[in-house]
Amino acid sequence: MHGHFGDRQFHYHEHVACSSKTPETYTSIGDDGKIYKYSPNNSDGTYVGQIKNLHVYSGNSTYLGYGCLDGKIYDADKTYIGWVDSDGHVYNASGVEVYQTTRGVAGATAYMLCVYVGGIA
Repeated sequence: MHGHFGDRQFHYHEHVACSSKTPETYTSIGDDGKIYKYSPNNSDGTYVGQIKNLHVYSGNSTYLGYGCLDGKIYDADKTYIGWVDSDGHVYNASGVEVYQTTRGVAGATAYMLCVYVGGIA
């Protein structure tokens, strides 16, 4: 799948969102709910947390936040941080598209909490 955001072209693959110029950080979710983070310097993936019933926990079991069935995403303080639409486009709270997912609310919530606002290393 290909898409355009402003004047930048993006290519989307299964769980990966990457710019045509520079690979970006992304997440994947295993069937067991484990979340892995990938980056240009880490193509093997690092375990960063787990998602259970749309609630995300870090690798050390710290509660990070949750996603709702309506697509909205909140951090652990119940602050609204973004949403995902029915096509998998993920937006921050300001309405800027920041990611593309094939895993719906779960994929968006994992990315937003573990990478976008969480910045788990």
